Amino acid sequence: MELRQYELDDSEKSVEQQAEEERVLQDMLEVVDMRNSLVAFLDEKRLQETETDEQQSTSLLEVKRHSTASAGAQVYWA
Repeated sequence: MELRQYELDDSEKSVEQQAEEERVLQDMLEVVDMRNSLVAFLDEKRLQETETDEQQSTSLLEVKRHSTASAGAQVYWA
């Protein structure tokens, strides 16, 4: 279907043209819905990765702080 056919007033379109236009519109809406789902999925994945990174950073800082505190408390007897 050519784009020029969409420029016609609805009253000037045949039943077939209107049905084709409706089908194309539904296809376009389906593509937009799939895109929205993909964007939402990728955004959720990015947030989860950010949370994981923050948790790992916090864990590393705790381990470093703990090992530093433990090292300062050691006593060596000669």
